[in-house]
Amino acid sequence: MKIFCLILCLGLPLLSFAQDHYRIHGKVISALDKAPLPGASVAIKGTLLGSTTGKDGSFEFTANDSTPVLAISLLGYENRELSLHLPLDSPLLIVLNDATQTLDEVIVSTGYESLPRERATGSFEQIDQDLLNRRVSTDLLTRLDGIVPGMIFDKRIANSQTINTITIRGLSSIHANSAPLVVVDNFPYEGDITNINPNDIESITILKDAAAASIWGARAGNGVIVITTKKGRFNQPLQISFNANLTIGEKPDLFYYPEISSSDFIDVEQFLFEQGYYNNQENSSSRPVLSPVVELLIKKRDGLMSGEDVDKQINALRDRDVRDDFLQHLYRETVDQQYALNMTGGNESYNYSLSAGYDENLLSLKGNQNERITLKADNTLRLSPRLQLNANLLYTLSDSRSQSTFNLVGYEGIIPGSGKSSYYPYASLADEQGSPMALPKDYRFAYIDTVGKGNLLDWRFVPLNELGRGPRQVRSQDIFINAGLRYDFAGKFRAIFKYQYEKAHTNRNDNYSAESYYARNLINLFTNVGETNGVLRPIPLGGIIDLFDSELNVHAFRGQLNTDQIWNDKHQLTALAGWELRQIGSKSHSSRTYGYDDNLLTYSNVDFVSIFPSYDNLSYSRPIPNQTSFGETTNRFISLYGNAAYSYDHRYIVSVSARRDASNLFGVKTNQKWNPLWSAGASWNISRERFYTEALPELKLRITYGRSGNIDNSRSAYATISYYGPDPITNQFFASVDNPPDPNLSWEEVGMFNIGLDISTRDNRIRGSLEYYRKNSENLLASVPIDATTGFSRLTLNSANVKGWGWDVQLASRNLQGKVVWETNLQFSYHKNKVTRYLHEPSRPSLYIGSGLSITPIEGIILDPLFSYKWSGLDKETGDPMGLLKGEVSKDYRAIERESLFSDLVYHGSAVPLYFGSMRNKISWNNFTLSANITYRLAYFFRRKTLWYTDLFAKWSGHADYEKRWTQPGDELRTNVPSMIYPANSRRDEFYANSEVTVERGDHIRLQDISLSYTIEKTRWHALPLERIQVYLYANNLGLLWSASKSGLDPNIRTRYPAPKSIALGVKANF
Repeated sequence: MKIFCLILCLGLPLLSFAQDHYRIHGKVISALDKAPLPGASVAIKGTLLGSTTGKDGSFEFTANDSTPVLAISLLGYENRELSLHLPLDSPLLIVLNDATQTLDEVIVSTGYESLPRERATGSFEQIDQDLLNRRVSTDLLTRLDGIVPGMIFDKRIANSQTINTITIRGLSSIHANSAPLVVVDNFPYEGDITNINPNDIESITILKDAAAASIWGARAGNGVIVITTKKGRFNQPLQISFNANLTIGEKPDLFYYPEISSSDFIDVEQFLFEQGYYNNQENSSSRPVLSPVVELLIKKRDGLMSGEDVDKQINALRDRDVRDDFLQHLYRETVDQQYALNMTGGNESYNYSLSAGYDENLLSLKGNQNERITLKADNTLRLSPRLQLNANLLYTLSDSRSQSTFNLVGYEGIIPGSGKSSYYPYASLADEQGSPMALPKDYRFAYIDTVGKGNLLDWRFVPLNELGRGPRQVRSQDIFINAGLRYDFAGKFRAIFKYQYEKAHTNRNDNYSAESYYARNLINLFTNVGETNGVLRPIPLGGIIDLFDSELNVHAFRGQLNTDQIWNDKHQLTALAGWELRQIGSKSHSSRTYGYDDNLLTYSNVDFVSIFPSYDNLSYSRPIPNQTSFGETTNRFISLYGNAAYSYDHRYIVSVSARRDASNLFGVKTNQKWNPLWSAGASWNISRERFYTEALPELKLRITYGRSGNIDNSRSAYATISYYGPDPITNQFFASVDNPPDPNLSWEEVGMFNIGLDISTRDNRIRGSLEYYRKNSENLLASVPIDATTGFSRLTLNSANVKGWGWDVQLASRNLQGKVVWETNLQFSYHKNKVTRYLHEPSRPSLYIGSGLSITPIEGIILDPLFSYKWSGLDKETGDPMGLLKGEVSKDYRAIERESLFSDLVYHGSAVPLYFGSMRNKISWNNFTLSANITYRLAYFFRRKTLWYTDLFAKWSGHADYEKRWTQPGDELRTNVPSMIYPANSRRDEFYANSEVTVERGDHIRLQDISLSYTIEKTRWHALPLERIQVYLYANNLGLLWSASKSGLDPNIRTRYPAPKSIALGVKANF
């Protein structure tokens, strides 16, 4: 079957054949007064062939097809379609009726059927090519950000968008997969969504409520994103489109995060040295890293350098900032290139769509880059008037190069050992001549400069030399094949059979060369130098290579029967029923090889069993690290489903759907229950009623309720056990129980009620929708404590319920029309939730204090709460932070942590925005189009990072708040930053960092992007050798317009630096 599908997709020839040219000419007039209508669009449907009527309403152009369908449109008039038989005997006279409404028919897709939006009762959001292609990016998700009501990206953890950062109408899961289901060409897509080329997409439909999404059953609880790729059309001449763009991005703003200054950090080190803080580290057998300033102070103390020379060298470091070196030597402007070619066409019995894409991204860290090649082929063959065969292929090959796990060299990647979290701020990566310099990595310079007596490899860590010495190369291939057979019979029914196959293969290679610090350090650490045996190296000289290989295989088969019947011109019944089988299998394997030579492709065997001492007792005795592992999973699903919709006189529509899922993941009790997930909906087209006064040309009321679900593929109803290689102590294989049996395990269920109102004014000047929804998520998987005598302290069970509610509002207006057209799209969303059931009672309330980045269910409040300790200011005598305990001011930080009740804490509110949306404006004049998108997020809080003295002393992790610290009585009136004490008190630090004074409002308004384009069409420039060409500029990540935060931080960014600004230049051409 796979070979057949592949041949069908790629083997059907793209026929080119000679065609005659036919003249199409005539005039367009008004039905009201027979006046000519200038500016009307007259084109062959589904093509770019056409013309615009002149002042006298006339038009003329040529066509290749003898039986085209002519599409005529003009603002304020009803659209018309005419079927022609060429050549014409006489000029056409086309009469257009005045329109009370001119809404283009929008087709929405559920993945099982496509239907006009006006016949849908559910909540759909459709994104066409124009809106999708407005943003410039090589990945799909970036283009969806900020354009869909009810859908938000959580950027608090990472700058980049992933499917796991998306929520549609709030969270419906706690510990299970919270990502929406992604459907590509009618089947769930299990691969990496970044494999999908945005240039291959025709449209995207977001299914937001149960009536829209419940057809997907136990996988639709988080919403569904339905992607439809470009298709060919019958009787369409060959059309070619090409898109190319170049995007340049700034270097990352490493100075965004408020780090402690080098001078202040040096002052802290001098203070700690005077207190004897480094004495234990100086004499430790593990030789932990010490900074250059501390090493200089040791030499001064021991009389190895004069005080004057030491002070001179130290003062020279005060003006240094390691971020300057990172920006100069390791970072660069990003360069993204994108090229896409698409061809579509067809004749009476065959149509096709072929595309190819190439993307290359040079990332900000030198040496890191991505390349992607995409191919798509969609072929439809009409075997007979009733029988149609379709085959679709999506293929992606991507290669990426970055730094390996143990060889990271970026600003956030270079981390010294000895428990440090970053380097001292005055570190240098290169000297004044640009020559690379060494940094202390795991051991003191004073130790590694003299140890080994020539028997060890160079133990110095030179970051700039590590570029290219430990590259990670990842190659991913993804093939997604659909094949379908469609048969129409009895004039009213359609049988559809579809098969899907997906294979995703990923190969990762972490190649640490023999010169890399990681290889040298590991070899030295295991080296044994003896007087009798000489130098023994359990880890041989050479490189180290880690290999990882994974493979995903998906098979799905679907049988479906559709019917669409109309009788008496008033009754319409659309229905479908089907079944589906699906299997998802994955395998993975990893290994490590020592003594690897990349040129000779040779390696050495090592003893993975024996335990070896570390060199000079720098670490504990242990076996040689072994990365070998194997993994395999198989998930199977079987589903029965049905959907029906009845419409009367285009005024009243009633819809129902049901689905029953079973899986090897669910418990026996669950599979034995006939408890289908279902939905029901109704809509009333009020504007079609006889009593309606036509105040609004479109006024439609929709109401739905239904139940969908969500599953967690990592959970099983049966006991699962993982087996591991030989234990380093016993040399025996061992196993651990991952999951105990849970016969009651079931999908998470989401019940949603939705009521919506669709409106539009005359001439479509204002159109929009207003929706209110309530949803109850039940049987959510959440971690709960159990009796420890079972061998588990916690289990993830169906143990929680969450209630959510909200509004989605969208308004589009045409503010000006004429030579200048100004359009505005305003989106507003509100969502709030509350945990209504959770089997785990909160123990210590202070455990729920944090940054709000993780879900902490507490019955009775929202899923993402932000709690803080109450703040009572700084002690005016000592500068100590003060809190409240049982209503009294207290500095007993341990008691505040352990004994505080929820009533003793400050509940700020939500850590995620309750209100969010966007305002997009587009202005067109002649051939120019300018648009800008402004996004906003409101009614939420975030905790900013601040100073921890324990981390400053022990981890070299400092914050600019150090400069604001309390130093003398009276400072408590100007600052909330506590005084520095010695020794540092971690509970004191924790209290201050998690107190209410470190929380700020996250409300902000952002200028997301600006787009400018210039378009030339052949209908106006007859000498143009193309049908259409467009040149465009696009600027992204332009920054905040307003923020409620007083710290100057971007509330949306929790990493060290925000996404850099970028600008793109591109061209689109149609032939």
